[in-house]
Amino acid sequence: MKNNVILLTAFIAFFAAPVLADGDDDEKYGLEALMEARRAGHVLPLITILSQIHPITGDNVVDVEFEQDDGRYKYGIYYLDDKGRRREVYVDAQSGDVLEDELDD
Repeated sequence: MKNNVILLTAFIAFFAAPVLADGDDDEKYGLEALMEARRAGHVLPLITILSQIHPITGDNVVDVEFEQDDGRYKYGIYYLDDKGRRREVYVDAQSGDVLEDELDD
């Protein structure tokens, strides 16, 4: 499990592209904004978040987004559930609290 989290983190760190905004109420950021927020101490490391939510996602994480919504930094983490459905869990990037876990449309 630990190796999968490390590999996923390395993949995201080196190959992630900025994610475009998809609405007026939230802003999505790419790797540069995430790294800046990490350096400033505003968010937890992604590896910490992935370890905390591993009981929810298992080893089935397929994508990660970093965004700001109403002044709150969040990770949107997409994963496949036991039935093969794509789900998204939103995690407060500063506290690590799970905010939502829902089917991805």
